[in-house]
Amino acid sequence: MNKALCLMILFSAILVAACSQQTPETGTAIPPQPTVTTAAAIVIPVSALSQNVTIHAIAVSSDSFFIDTADSDVLNDAGDKGDADDVLSSLAGINATKVDVLIPSHHHADHIGGTIKVMQTLPVLQVWDSGSEYTTDVYKSFIELAQQRNFIVVRRGDQFTLAPNVTVLILSPADELFPANKENDNSVVYLLTIGKVRVLMEGDCEKECEEDILASGLNISADILKVSHHGSKSASTDAFIDAVSPKVAIIGSSQSSRNKWGIPDEEVLEKLQSRGVEVYDTYEQGTFSITTDGFNYAIIK
Repeated sequence: MNKALCLMILFSAILVAACSQQTPETGTAIPPQPTVTTAAAIVIPVSALSQNVTIHAIAVSSDSFFIDTADSDVLNDAGDKGDADDVLSSLAGINATKVDVLIPSHHHADHIGGTIKVMQTLPVLQVWDSGSEYTTDVYKSFIELAQQRNFIVVRRGDQFTLAPNVTVLILSPADELFPANKENDNSVVYLLTIGKVRVLMEGDCEKECEEDILASGLNISADILKVSHHGSKSASTDAFIDAVSPKVAIIGSSQSSRNKWGIPDEEVLEKLQSRGVEVYDTYEQGTFSITTDGFNYAIIK
């Protein structure tokens, strides 16, 4: 074998070895890692998202959460009628000029009241609703406006994509709704997955609703839990909290809810704190945000 041929074989072997250092395909989510420079390769972290996702917990008398993604933005509840201006002001403060998806968790006035003025003020493109029927005047005003949009009745197992690597899986309601006197249990409960970060939004789902979700066998583990029913002990069973196993809990509450209903309940707070869960409450913190790149997240107060 002559010298030139030996050199050609050696060069081919080096080329094959270099090509075997594969890089992740575009859009593949891998854990962040430090930039490492070696003679063989440069390893660069790959983000799961084209842009950070931020969840704004808006301080109102009840619940209101705005999920800001690179593509579709979601407003989950808007408090009572008297909270509408505060919600609209908060949206204006983050330059949100439309709502791609409105999710009324359920049809009690303290969750849908503020959505009426929001729908009258901003473009609202879609409504994802449980489809339960209610009899109050607030509900009648809400449903008249909501059904003028792309009105989608959701059920367990439905999946939606909000942006690249940002998805929603509906956990509840199931096919059969609870009766009208258990409207809290008809809450739209969903798992928001942002890259590797999981957020469970629970509405006012109470014990029977939580038990029904657990019985479904779905994986409901999440990094962040929006605590049900403003921290009422009518929800947040030990079994449900353990199945979620959150690191962070967020609660929508106000001075009036504390004075009138005694929520969040100390029993629920103790359950969370005994498990090492960090608790953030809109009554204590005011409006705050959680922002994530799909791997890590930060609380911004």
